[in-house]
Amino acid sequence: MKGEQANLFKDLAYKLLTENRLLGTEGHKRALRIIDSLLAYTGGRHTKEPFEAKGWFPTKAWIEVEDKRVPAVLFLGSPQGEYEGYATRNYFKDHIALIENVDYIKLSHALSKEVKAVITYRPFSESYIYGPLMESGLPVVSVRREDVELLEDRRVKIVIKSEQKNVRGCNFVFEVGRGPVVYIIACMDTTAETYGAVFNGISVLLAIFLYQELLKSYERPYRLRFLLADACEFGNLGVSHHISLKGLKHVSYCINLEGVGGFNPSVIYRDREGYNGEKINELFLKHVEDVGFKISFLPASGLKPTHIPFRNKGVECLHLSSDASLIRHTIQDNYDAVSFEHTFMWYDVILSFLRRLHRL
Repeated sequence: MKGEQANLFKDLAYKLLTENRLLGTEGHKRALRIIDSLLAYTGGRHTKEPFEAKGWFPTKAWIEVEDKRVPAVLFLGSPQGEYEGYATRNYFKDHIALIENVDYIKLSHALSKEVKAVITYRPFSESYIYGPLMESGLPVVSVRREDVELLEDRRVKIVIKSEQKNVRGCNFVFEVGRGPVVYIIACMDTTAETYGAVFNGISVLLAIFLYQELLKSYERPYRLRFLLADACEFGNLGVSHHISLKGLKHVSYCINLEGVGGFNPSVIYRDREGYNGEKINELFLKHVEDVGFKISFLPASGLKPTHIPFRNKGVECLHLSSDASLIRHTIQDNYDAVSFEHTFMWYDVILSFLRRLHRL
């Protein structure tokens, strides 16, 4: 991608990636309107899949320790209440677990120990973590690194103010070509207060531009079905809703664009629930070797990526990403964090991969 097309991409990215897209917010509604209008502009046909989501939405939180009040931010799904206990890294039943960079594996361990709540932080950053729904029912709050020493090995009280709401989400689906289905998926929504640029707003725009180009000439041998999924931060609710509507008959592969906007392009070959598709990963490796695209193949054991509902149904998956996970769910993941140089390289590489997939 280059020239006027690249400049247009950047302009549209600024409009989309400066919106907080948390479900139920005005920013989320504006983002859906932007995406809807862009898809109409392509000249292709797209369908919408509206659905409802229910959950605990953050209002505010803090932690009381001795005579101090330490600011905190909430993960989505953290129920309102007050949670008292001993904050420690060596946690057991009824403790408050202190965990750096909490992920699904670490949270599962804390849950098995029957802790009351979790406090997490970034060890190499002063940023709060505005986390997704972790599906455990455990309250999870984030603090800044500098505040950890005030809390560690002390009795604390976490105060959570949140609101349980019903909100609406909406997937967008569009396709080109005929034959067995290859999905290309991207996520639209964000957590509270964040802009989710690298994770994952830029992939939405990339998918639309790929579709627009493929409309010009692609016919077969695959049906390339694009899914812009909503409510990814709510346990991949949008993806699960789509599968419940469409099923996965005649689906060959699923390609996930989650995280493609960062530096150091990578393929995530394994996540917390296992390995991605062997055949599709081998085909992509052959492709990037043919075109001279330098890329790393990495594991990411703490991730729960968007394509997992596909993989759980037996679909071979390819996860294209970057190693920018340290800024994920923080305010640093914004428009300025996007590497447009690498994004445009991804556009060329993915476009050529889709065109020659049947010949590899």
